[in-house]
Amino acid sequence: MDPVRYVIVSSFLPKFSLFYCPGNGIFVMNEIPDTTLFKRKAEALAVARALERRQRKRERGLQVIQVKKTKRSVRILEEVHVDGRIWKPKLKRK
Repeated sequence: MDPVRYVIVSSFLPKFSLFYCPGNGIFVMNEIPDTTLFKRKAEALAVARALERRQRKRERGLQVIQVKKTKRSVRILEEVHVDGRIWKPKLKRK
């Protein structure tokens, strides 16, 4: 019954974030579909570590952030930290 979920995000700018969808192995830009949500943080961290081992060294790292699932959408609860800057990713409006 806990609405808190976790997502894997690769964020470059406040208006440009990629969210990992483990079902089909792709990154979705600026939206968080239900298939990107993890129920447990440990699972999301394990998947993020496995993905980072596959990525090139020069690419930015992945982060696991906390979100809250509502009836109509997803609300981001944590900020993203990139190169000393902090922001909450902006999602595409429907």
